[in-house]
Amino acid sequence: MTQATPITENTIHVTGPFVAKDRRGVVWGVHGATIPGEGFIPDLSIHLDRSGAFEAELCEDKVFLGNVFEELRKAGYIGSTFTRAEMGMQQDDVVVLEPSGEFNLYAIIRHGFVLLD
Repeated sequence: MTQATPITENTIHVTGPFVAKDRRGVVWGVHGATIPGEGFIPDLSIHLDRSGAFEAELCEDKVFLGNVFEELRKAGYIGSTFTRAEMGMQQDDVVVLEPSGEFNLYAIIRHGFVLLD
């Protein structure tokens, strides 16, 4: 597993803290969802309050991801859902999702994400 984008001063916080259940009914505390301030793709990192995401396969858990998208909708995102980012980007305490083109526009307009060419 590689390191997800670390939280830095250039990190954009898309959501605040929330809780999300997985398909087994396990409750996960989420510190928040973030994107980098600039890049080619604004991969969305879901920062968990504990490890176990990789083993629980949260990056592909439809119930967990549904909870994440509910929080994104509360934050103003109205586009389509995402797919998981490549498995090498997943961490035991961070779920990384690859957004749709609609999210790119949302990230630029709403959060000031800088799209690099």
